[in-house]
Amino acid sequence: MKFKKISIIASILLLVIGLSVTLSLLVSQSGPIVNTFAPGKVPPKIIEEIEGNVKKEVKVQNTGNIYAYIRVFLAANYTDEQGNILNIEAKLPTITSDDWFYFNGYYYYKHIVSPDQFTSPLFQDFEMKPVAGNEEAIYELQVLASSVQADPADAVKKLWDVQVVDGELEPGGTP
Repeated sequence: MKFKKISIIASILLLVIGLSVTLSLLVSQSGPIVNTFAPGKVPPKIIEEIEGNVKKEVKVQNTGNIYAYIRVFLAANYTDEQGNILNIEAKLPTITSDDWFYFNGYYYYKHIVSPDQFTSPLFQDFEMKPVAGNEEAIYELQVLASSVQADPADAVKKLWDVQVVDGELEPGGTP
């Protein structure tokens, strides 16, 4: 009988200790959990060097925090002094770098651009010529850049319909 009493008391004691430990673990407070995740950003910045009516060079900087692919859209037109677009053909500059290719209306930079780094110049020394007989016409070349993170490569392939081969862009979409 004495043994039975000791076992009941021991069982109750173990149960009380077990409940105490479980409750103390459940109620204990830890400090707040801080999320240190930072989403990837790849905003492009157009860098233009202009002297008079000559665009010396145009390149793009990846001002983001991850590696990116970059493309550029060029829009050229002539305007009057009030900014109205004139019906005069405006030619685009000739691309002077093998690092760029033209596909589906855009100029694509072939290489991945690291954060805070630049593309090679898209073109150099482009003279924005006045129109003979219409000195009031002003040549305007708008450079619009967009970028997408380089990893995963499927993102740029789906978004821009280009191929990624050995880390470099190529025209042609999904093979």
